[in-house]
Amino acid sequence: MTAPAQKTNFRAVDAWYCALALIVTDALVVFWIRFAAKHSFKFYYFWESTTGSICSVLIQGFLWFFWALWFSRVSNTRELFFKVGLNKKINLYGYVAAWVAFLIALFSHCATSYGWVTAVKNVNHIDHDELVGFYYFFFAAKTIALMPFIEEVTTRGFIYSALREKYKMPLCIFLIIAFASYFHRSLITSSSFEFLILVLFVVLLCIVRENTNSLWNCILCHGVYNAAAIQLWYPVMIFMICLLPFVLFGTRADKLREKLDSPEKETIG
Repeated sequence: MTAPAQKTNFRAVDAWYCALALIVTDALVVFWIRFAAKHSFKFYYFWESTTGSICSVLIQGFLWFFWALWFSRVSNTRELFFKVGLNKKINLYGYVAAWVAFLIALFSHCATSYGWVTAVKNVNHIDHDELVGFYYFFFAAKTIALMPFIEEVTTRGFIYSALREKYKMPLCIFLIIAFASYFHRSLITSSSFEFLILVLFVVLLCIVRENTNSLWNCILCHGVYNAAAIQLWYPVMIFMICLLPFVLFGTRADKLREKLDSPEKETIG
């Protein structure tokens, strides 16, 4: 059995404000970058470089984290992390869900590779022969760890949790799908199949968030999916196999702790 996500006392209206702020600032940043790149070759080459890519990730990460921190109305970062469930461990529910995320990525890969659906350019695919050294490490770290962490803290940790304070689960999932579709519009507009994959993935993450106290479960699912999406199949499987003993041990320790903390019933006799 898994415990449902704890009440956060976030406000649904703040989730709307946060989503709107992210969309507006994203549009403004994209407009500024395109304008600057169009009028300056130096800026264009800088933005296409590894340093430019790092700056892009830092700007995006700052905006997502800043708006979540601002609209959640918490006093500090520690309070936000506690409310969204970063103080809890990965459990067996999240571990199994991560394998489901892996299968979704595998299904997407097979569907396009074997011609079941029309193949489109996958922005997550990388050529391992071209990306070497620091840039390869940076791309992998960004895709597998950094962006899943930032996106889950903001999207499932704050926005979804805040919406659930007021709305039913199906409506909240629909709103999160619409929100995610905006930020993945370049991919899903090229193929209806990619939109289906996005819907399946978002639904999975929302279900995990709904049924567990730990946001690390969502981060694990997101990271595993992204790693599989860039075709790191064997490293993902090895990592998941190695992770299982720690998950089982942590789950057992948590159950034992709950048993010891619960007051024993007094016997009358």
